[in-house]
Amino acid sequence: MKWYQRLILFLQEVWTEIRPKDGKVTWPTKDEIVESTTVVFICVAIFGVSLAIIDLSFRYLIGLVIGQGQ
Repeated sequence: MKWYQRLILFLQEVWTEIRPKDGKVTWPTKDEIVESTTVVFICVAIFGVSLAIIDLSFRYLIGLVIGQGQ
């Protein structure tokens, strides 16, 4: 079987799996997507603020250590 025949067969199988009406994939609703996106944004914001606080703390501590050495 040539590579392009395998590619066509693969794409046909993928389409069979994801077909919206009778495929095996369950697609999320709009409300589920909005909810998941909101959770991701909140988690990224919390992580970003936490990382900024840690960065500022280390910057301050390193400044104290370097400042004492001079």
